[in-house]
Amino acid sequence: LDWLRATGPHDNEEPVFLYLHYLDPHAPYTSGPLPGTENAPPRERIDVPGIEQFSQHEQNGDGPWKIEQSERHAMVTDTGELKRNWQQGIYTIDTPLSQAATGWLGGRSISLGAIQVQTKTPYASVAVQSLDGKPLGQSRELLLSLGTRAMPKADDKTPFNVEPFEGSLTIEAPAGLKLFAHDAQLQLKPLPATYKDGHYVITFDGNYMSNWLFLK
Repeated sequence: LDWLRATGPHDNEEPVFLYLHYLDPHAPYTSGPLPGTENAPPRERIDVPGIEQFSQHEQNGDGPWKIEQSERHAMVTDTGELKRNWQQGIYTIDTPLSQAATGWLGGRSISLGAIQVQTKTPYASVAVQSLDGKPLGQSRELLLSLGTRAMPKADDKTPFNVEPFEGSLTIEAPAGLKLFAHDAQLQLKPLPATYKDGHYVITFDGNYMSNWLFLK
C-alpha cells in the first residue's frame, strides 16, 4: 500500500490497475475433476461463533464494517460495496469499476450492479473489472477473471488439475464488444458471447478453461 500511495494515481495521471494474484505459483492447467471430489457431499451451512467479538462500533453500525441486523451471519462495509456472508461462504465486491463474487457460488444466482453470476461449479471466483477507467455498464474494455479449485497431481507434480468452470456470466456493457482469451502463444483467441438488451451473456460449459478473458 505504501508503494501504491507513492506511485499513484495522482492528479492528471492515468488510472493505475493493480491486480493481486492469490494463487500459488503453478504450471499450465489441465481441465478435469479434482481427485477425490467426485462423490463429495454438498457443503453444509454452518453458523460461525464469535460475532460478539466484533467491536461495539461494528455492532452499532458506525464502523467501517457493520453487522446486518436482519441476518446476523453477514457483514457489509459502510459503503455497501463489500459484503461477507460466512454462513453461505460468499464474499462479494460491488464497486463502479470492479465487481466480483467468490466462494460457494454453486447453484446460486449472484446479482451485482452490472453483472450476474450463475454457476454449477461448487466453489469459484468470478470478477469483472474495467480497464479503461469507465464504470461497468459504460466501459468498453473489461477484464474477466475466473477461478476454481486446483490441485497438483500425485507427488505435487505439474500440470495442475483444475475443476472446470460451468455456468453463465451476464455483463452490462455497450454494444459492439468482442470476447477474447489468450492462447498458449499469447495470441487473442475469439470466443462466443451473445448480446441482447444491453447485456452480454457468456456461457461456460466446462470444456474450455481460461482464467482471464477480455471483453473489448
